[in-house]
Amino acid sequence: MSDKAKDRINAIGNQLLPPINKVAPGSSKLRVEGKVVIITGTNSPLGIGRATAHQYAESGARALYLCDFDDTHLESHKKEINAAFPKVEIHTRQFDAADEDKVKEVVDDAIQRYGRLDVFFANAGIVGRTTLFSDFSKDEFMSILNTNTSSVFLAAKYAAPAMMKTSADKPHSSGSIIGTASVAGIRSNAGSTPYSASKAAVVSLAQTISYQLAGTGVRVNAICPGLIETGMTAPVYEAARARGSEKKIGQLNPMKRGGRADEIARVALFLGSDEASYVNGQAWAVDGGLSAGHPFVPGKLARNRYDISCHIPHNVISDIAKSTNLFNFFIKANPQSPDQEEDQVSAPIVSLSVLFRTAQLLRFKMLAPIFPSRNSQSIKNQKPNSQKKLGNMFLPANRIDKR
Repeated sequence: MSDKAKDRINAIGNQLLPPINKVAPGSSKLRVEGKVVIITGTNSPLGIGRATAHQYAESGARALYLCDFDDTHLESHKKEINAAFPKVEIHTRQFDAADEDKVKEVVDDAIQRYGRLDVFFANAGIVGRTTLFSDFSKDEFMSILNTNTSSVFLAAKYAAPAMMKTSADKPHSSGSIIGTASVAGIRSNAGSTPYSASKAAVVSLAQTISYQLAGTGVRVNAICPGLIETGMTAPVYEAARARGSEKKIGQLNPMKRGGRADEIARVALFLGSDEASYVNGQAWAVDGGLSAGHPFVPGKLARNRYDISCHIPHNVISDIAKSTNLFNFFIKANPQSPDQEEDQVSAPIVSLSVLFRTAQLLRFKMLAPIFPSRNSQSIKNQKPNSQKKLGNMFLPANRIDKR
């Protein structure tokens, strides 16, 4: 352990926090030198907010506002950062990120103290229950959207005008507003419907607000993390470790692992720096490549859905994979017990339409007799070289082009 890391831990006092699992050495360049930064959702010791605060402090930020609804660890984070980076001014604020008055208050404080605001990282969010969409009440649905989406809207509403203010210290209007979305906001997800909808809305906010701020120099972007080990996802990781199956986490993405908070923090640092001066209105997927492929609906959660789907027998999956040399395309069969929770990372449920279209693309006819359906005759008669018909493979399930 480096001397710097020891100093950070010693500064915590009686409340010991786990060290941040950094993925690379710190940059020798002060990438955000002199910038004033507000970050929400910073309380969790394992969270993206805390890791991002460290990245900004290490890269030369002038002042950091650490904000969260739960302030259990905020003072410890402040002491930790002050010990390692004594030149950085740290302020802690306890408030709900969806509280308009409080958001305005913290932005106003930054302007009054420093005459500028350069970065607002709207990182606060909640998951909610993981269940079928019809099990949510309207109030519960709106509560999740309020925390995850309204908080980003309010950050942009009050941060953007503040970032346009100029002074001798800041001669040009500029700034970066960053919202934490999710890979669930850009791909269909087997988890919480309100969560996925709220994160898709964050992406849309970044895109639409960036255009409405045209010419101001204020940029708006969204970060879309995949499965990251944080306080929010800790139960998933703890359960996997207890079963000895931690290595299975993240196996659905090409990197074959889950992500770390520091990996998201480094993207947040880039987006807040002048190095990203031409990056605007974008959704940055930091998910190990998960969103690059078709969105399989994995695990026990997918059983709660209104769709014609099947649990493909292991021997059938094996035969298909061997026939097509796609050993990694289908993972492994569903667990025997519905009580097993490893389904999130190891047990895809594949819709019939995906199987039919995969076979069609590969010009295999073997699936039609194995899984007969009303679409099997259409597949059998389709001409492989017909570009017009080929497009039908990518239409949603139960929609066959009649042209």
